[in-house]
Amino acid sequence: MDTLIQFMVATGVVDRQIRSSKEKKKCRAGAVPVYKFCWNDGFVVTAKEARLIAESLSRHDLLSPAFLGQHFPRAKITDKATVDLFSQLIGLWVPYNRVAAANNGYTIT
Repeated sequence: MDTLIQFMVATGVVDRQIRSSKEKKKCRAGAVPVYKFCWNDGFVVTAKEARLIAESLSRHDLLSPAFLGQHFPRAKITDKATVDLFSQLIGLWVPYNRVAAANNGYTIT
């Protein structure tokens, strides 16, 4: 999940400053608070938030060397296995959020 959080923060769809539900009113407009993904406490990602995630991750070339180099400076982006792993994660996460957007979101458990 940490890698997916990094991708979502990098695209601007997750507000990493919002670390608890007490701060959720301070969340940037059009962003999802990061605390929803940090713990398995039953937080709900709404359909609207799932749609924002899918759209944001689809708008960027997440696997480009420039994007990966900027947002994952410690990753071995020249290693095919690393890029393949990133590709697989995004390849699952984007469709998952699209389906969730059409079906009332999801709960983190």
